[in-house]
Amino acid sequence: MTTELLLIYIVLVVLLGALVALLVLVQRSLSDLGTMLRELQRDLTPVAYELRKISENMASATESLKTGLEKTNRMTDALGNIGDDLETGRRVIKGGVSVLSEIAKPWLAKLGVMRPD
Repeated sequence: MTTELLLIYIVLVVLLGALVALLVLVQRSLSDLGTMLRELQRDLTPVAYELRKISENMASATESLKTGLEKTNRMTDALGNIGDDLETGRRVIKGGVSVLSEIAKPWLAKLGVMRPD
């Protein structure tokens, strides 16, 4: 029975040694993880600041673009209105010239400048 007990103690000591080695590895890994997380936080803080600045700049650029598009729409509408007004003026002038031509035809025919129809 003493041999069996001695064998159990030896196995327990070996397992305890393996457990201690494993716990040392876990502790070292956790320490390295903590170091890595501190470095990551140190590196990511400026990146987060830059991303926030980029986001603000994009919002400002979007607002400027929106304002520019609104101004462009107003200018396009104004140009369309000017075009409509010019077309109306062209029609009025064309009609006026036709009326003057009809009025002046008999006089011009009498003067011999124009042949009557």
